[in-house]
Amino acid sequence: MIIGIDFDNTLVCYRNSFHAAAKKHNIICSDDYKEKLDIKKYLQKQDKTNYLWERLQGLVYGKEILNADFYEGALEFIKESITKGHILYIVSHKTKYAHHDTDKTNLQNKALEFLYENSFFEKTGFKKENVFFCDTSEKKIKKIKILRCNIFIDDLSEILLHDEMPKSCQKILFGLSSNKELVSYETWKEIKDTVYG
Repeated sequence: MIIGIDFDNTLVCYRNSFHAAAKKHNIICSDDYKEKLDIKKYLQKQDKTNYLWERLQGLVYGKEILNADFYEGALEFIKESITKGHILYIVSHKTKYAHHDTDKTNLQNKALEFLYENSFFEKTGFKKENVFFCDTSEKKIKKIKILRCNIFIDDLSEILLHDEMPKSCQKILFGLSSNKELVSYETWKEIKDTVYG
């Protein structure tokens, strides 16, 4: 079986990163907004151009990525899948550079740095050459097709429901969702139980 996994907000959790980065870089001074969605709504209310929110995203996925963590159960799922002999890939839509980053921090390199710093490859047996970052969502979907993924796990329903996604690929939506076309799973344990019964 060939299993593809998205990177941001599927494998990697930024739950505490947004508030920490917003405070550190003086984008938000208040402790009233700690959740990602609350911070996003607040910043978009303050700034209709979306500059502040896009700048914060760039920091979280770039310079501050080492403050992130893996979702609970994700590494266990990956390790078990590899032990069972399945082929795993990470396929992510991730541009090289963030909006409004004058330092031109390479987001793809920072994501790899996160994996190395957290001993991801050593802990799971995941192959380094099986990590792919794509500049656009279209390239991501094309890569999923080329890799012939039997299963793809993503937090974005628009990727899983895209017209170009292979029909034969089982789509697994990670996280809370009101989308009625896909079954969503809130934890990696639920995903493991679904995939392996």
